[in-house]
Amino acid sequence: MLEYARWKYILVSLVLVIALVFALPNVFGSDLALTVATKDHTDVTQDGAKSVEDFLKSKSIPFKGADIEGGRLIGPSFWEFSSRL
Repeated sequence: MLEYARWKYILVSLVLVIALVFALPNVFGSDLALTVATKDHTDVTQDGAKSVEDFLKSKSIPFKGADIEGGRLIGPSFWEFSSRL
């Protein structure tokens, strides 16, 4: 087996860690969103989506919108960083 100097292993490891840190924003994306599912695992209906949107509107929380995908409410995605907290 070939052996290299210890500093070369450290350099390669450091470059890989830096590359991973720079790649993380591409993995997670920029929009935070809620995923809403029912407790009994039944599909979310349009009425359920509407009630979530009405709740957010009543609390004056700005959001982009929501979609039903696979029986779950995906979204709403939030516009502002302050509303993500």
